[in-house]
Amino acid sequence: MKKLNLIIIAVSTLLVGWQLLRPGYISMHDDLQVMRLYQMRRCLNDGQIPCRWAPDMGFGYGQPMFNYYSAFPYYLGAIFNLFGLPLIDTVKLLFLLSIFISGFFTYLLSRYFLSSAASLLAAVAFMTAPYHALDIFVRGALAEAWGMALLPVVLYFLVRLKRQSTKGTIILSALTLAAFFSSHNLTVIISLFLLAPFLIYLFFSTDKKSEFIKNNLKVLLLGLGLSAFYLLPLLFERSLIDQQYLFKDYYNFRDHFVAVKQFFIKSNWGYGPSRLGPEDGLSFYIGLLPIVSLILTPLAAVKLYKKKNYSGLILLMIFFFLTFLSLFLSHSRSILIWESLPFLAMLQFPWRFLIITALSSSLVISIVFDSLVKPLLLSFRPNPASRRGEWRNPSESRSNSQACLPAGRDPSTDARDDKVIVWSTTILLISILVILNFPQFRFEKSYPNETDSSKLSGQSFITQSGSALLDYIPLSVSKVPTKPSPKLPQTLEGIVEYNYFDNRSNYFSTEVDVRSEAAVISFPISYFPRWTLYHNRSPQPMDFTFNNELGLITVSLEKGHHLIQAWMENTPVRTIANFISLATLGFIYLYLSADTKVRNLNKNNGQKE
Repeated sequence: MKKLNLIIIAVSTLLVGWQLLRPGYISMHDDLQVMRLYQMRRCLNDGQIPCRWAPDMGFGYGQPMFNYYSAFPYYLGAIFNLFGLPLIDTVKLLFLLSIFISGFFTYLLSRYFLSSAASLLAAVAFMTAPYHALDIFVRGALAEAWGMALLPVVLYFLVRLKRQSTKGTIILSALTLAAFFSSHNLTVIISLFLLAPFLIYLFFSTDKKSEFIKNNLKVLLLGLGLSAFYLLPLLFERSLIDQQYLFKDYYNFRDHFVAVKQFFIKSNWGYGPSRLGPEDGLSFYIGLLPIVSLILTPLAAVKLYKKKNYSGLILLMIFFFLTFLSLFLSHSRSILIWESLPFLAMLQFPWRFLIITALSSSLVISIVFDSLVKPLLLSFRPNPASRRGEWRNPSESRSNSQACLPAGRDPSTDARDDKVIVWSTTILLISILVILNFPQFRFEKSYPNETDSSKLSGQSFITQSGSALLDYIPLSVSKVPTKPSPKLPQTLEGIVEYNYFDNRSNYFSTEVDVRSEAAVISFPISYFPRWTLYHNRSPQPMDFTFNNELGLITVSLEKGHHLIQAWMENTPVRTIANFISLATLGFIYLYLSADTKVRNLNKNNGQKE
């Protein structure tokens, strides 16, 4: 990549993400990003790796949030925070990085098929897509923003693997796939509609089909292995939480289809909720340039066909088809597909398919530019060979044109002039994209004086801990909590004195003195498999119950002094999942180490000879 292109992508990122550079914090629908990051840091501080249990969620009774919720962005953010970046600034940096990565890798992906100018146009088009603004600046969907950002990264490595199947490419592809799988599981489901046709295209466009299949299977197995710590519990422990709340009432997908006019007619940019019917509080407009490029696609297709550029034609048709398929799946006419594929109900909002619309339409823009707009621009350039200012015949060969050049004229002048025309137009289109979409890249409200301490204290902390209550309720809970949990265990029967109560992300303990003949106490922690309790340092687990409305862990004690300790231990599924991820990581290390040793050995043998 040329430095200038990298600078343009970076500057575009800063332009559309300028509000993320301001001090303080901002408003968003999903105002749990700081809290989730804080829970992740608590996990890492306590040595709970991978993180499963979020102790402050569920009004302080705890939830198995990271056993199911997207993990990668928060692990990455925890690293930034570990090096001293405040949680609030870490969240903003993660959003900003997602914008940059989406543009950077869209450029690299496009460069495999298109010119530098067209690739840059695709990158900025994707970065500035209205849905990108909706995802970050309205919804505040950090995990989905990262899923969206990593999608072109996955596509890029698929193409790179086809062209350059080295060990390094295989490992990088696997790492990318693992990050994608663990970033946002719903985006992974959505991306299947894009990845399938793209993989088929790559398969039929290569002569080494068996090698292509073998390398992609390697990447898939390694990617699944690395992300097994997240995927296996997500898939096989869903029965441990109450899932009914994820698909009914507001989250019923039938209430969130988009009307056709909402795609193509720009409405007021809103910060309200998604509603049944076309009067949403959100805008689902796909943008002016994507609409124009879709209109011009048939002309570009004819142009590519006449030039016998069948590879480019197929790519154009794939992304053109995917754009309309994603729009169709966001519309109520696709209800039969949604009802025929029950897993789609997990998406909750059909308009999430606009992720594919944003990327595929950006690639359509770039292909239309390279195949139609650029040749058209160059066909109207004055022919320098003519003193009378005649226009160049676009069918005129380069050799004939150069043969007519006036004496003393540099033959490279035409190429330089062409480059100026193309890049001037590219910069103009990029400017139009940024200017048209810039108003959408802003938060509804900002809080310049907000800090980590103010965000994670008082009523603000209570509000966040009680948000998303219905997402990951353990089956032990029969009644949703409505107020914050008590700070100490509660005495249900008898007389008890509490010396202390230590509540961490994967451990809690207390020392108590029971003054009565017997006592019953409950801990302010909802049961989730496998909380395991131990009494007075005994190696044998102690008995407890959780048959109450909030699923609170409850123990019966006799008179005397008691030390009770509890650990969140692994279920068989989590143990296997963790082992697979560690084994895969170990395999990759040995794989790279062996390759390095072989290269060093060959180098030494070469020097001896």
